[in-house]
Amino acid sequence: MTAFNDRDVMLGALMRALPYIQRYRDKTFVLQVEGAFCSDARAQKRLAEQIGVLRALDVRVVLVHGFGPQLDLLAERMNIGDRFVGGERVIDGVALDLQEMACAGMNSVELVAACRQAGVPAVGLTGIDAGLITARQRKAASAPREGERQDFSGEVVGVDGAILDTLLKAAFVPVICPLAADEHGQRLSLDADLVSAEIAVAMRAEKVVYLTERRGLWSDPGNPDSLIAYVDLEGLESLRTRGALDGAMQSKARAAARALRGGVQRVHLIGYQQHGSLLAEIFTNEGAGTLIVADASQASPN
Repeated sequence: MTAFNDRDVMLGALMRALPYIQRYRDKTFVLQVEGAFCSDARAQKRLAEQIGVLRALDVRVVLVHGFGPQLDLLAERMNIGDRFVGGERVIDGVALDLQEMACAGMNSVELVAACRQAGVPAVGLTGIDAGLITARQRKAASAPREGERQDFSGEVVGVDGAILDTLLKAAFVPVICPLAADEHGQRLSLDADLVSAEIAVAMRAEKVVYLTERRGLWSDPGNPDSLIAYVDLEGLESLRTRGALDGAMQSKARAAARALRGGVQRVHLIGYQQHGSLLAEIFTNEGAGTLIVADASQASPN
């Protein structure tokens, strides 16, 4: 009797997932993982397996990753202090070198290796490769003081979607580190959240999915039981103005707004530590985190 019950459950789940499977065939999803994810081998394995399922269902996947904790660790080991202005990290020449080691080195290699273990053909890239991302140096909030270190933080000017399209058509998963260069070849550090949004806009992606330590947005910042399942840009702004978004979620909220205003249909925030959270968010009505849309009155779940 149990075998029949298990079969019925499985068939029911497949039938409920079928409309989403049909809807997202040949669509592009941009996934973004934060730096902490890149230190969690189990989470990498689980995500790579879920990406394998998406590819089997003809979903095109681009993966972007962060670098923060790894950069902090390298800086600590080398006794190099960080500098922050207005809560944002200043990337001087030394920090830029460390970011390249942490992001384009450790994190990219580990993610591509996890994909390989799961049978997913992945290719590690930076925004510098083949001119994938063009950037400009971010304007400083104030004029630098004498002797102050130069900041090599950048802003995205453009994304060459044709490069990623070539890889996706060849059935590869691009794994992208948020480093780029300006028109003169000066290397620049980029915000991974915004890079994901800009890539999604350039690729006309269906979704951006941010995988974080937290399982989505909370209406009460200190209460994980206050998870918000569904919100639009107006609601997102309301959360921001009443202080319900901390620094990390403010960054993702800005990136979500950029993606949605640029034509992306849906943005998701989910926890990467929950088993199967990516597939649950995409292929079930219940989801696994927070779905953000441009206008709730004109959108349906998932």
